[in-house]
Amino acid sequence: MKSGASHDIFIWRRLGFRTICCRSAHLRLLKLSIFVLVFLSLSCGGGDDDRSGPDNPQGPTQPTPPNGPPGPSNSKPSPTIVGSYQLQVRGYYTGSGTATASLTSLQLNANIHDDSGNTGQFSATLPLSNNRFYGSGSAMGQAIILNGHIDPADAVVNNKSVLFAGRINGTMSIPGNHYGRVAGQYTSTSSGLTGN
Repeated sequence: MKSGASHDIFIWRRLGFRTICCRSAHLRLLKLSIFVLVFLSLSCGGGDDDRSGPDNPQGPTQPTPPNGPPGPSNSKPSPTIVGSYQLQVRGYYTGSGTATASLTSLQLNANIHDDSGNTGQFSATLPLSNNRFYGSGSAMGQAIILNGHIDPADAVVNNKSVLFAGRINGTMSIPGNHYGRVAGQYTSTSSGLTGN
């Protein structure tokens, strides 16, 4: 009987130790989870304050599109993006046209149509900064917002390049919660561009 009792005590101690270890492991995991959540909330910031009051008299702020407006106006895009592009429009509108990039602006023009067969023009002249563009344009007589960037061609190393020609990538925000995309492929350098 003594051997059985001591055996029971050994099992109990062993199970009790295991229970204590599991509890402390769960407690450590809980503390780590709380720390990670606090760290992420502090590092992400509190966001914009949507309340109006003495600290924020202007009230809620308007959201900025994902690609946002371009950086400081004194930054210039890469000279390798200057030239003409074949332009494609897809999404709410469909069409094709041309785009011309200088050192400081991007001009887009295309003939477009919608799913109902209505036709019209798409056009925009946007400032460029750090190869990025953001601003308003017109599509079938409606004001639209465009944002995106121009990717310059990669340098050729050992006869290899990922992007052989520059390209335009952009998003259109159209009234009525509609969206579209613009994409362009570099075709040639335009003569006479002075960078204005």
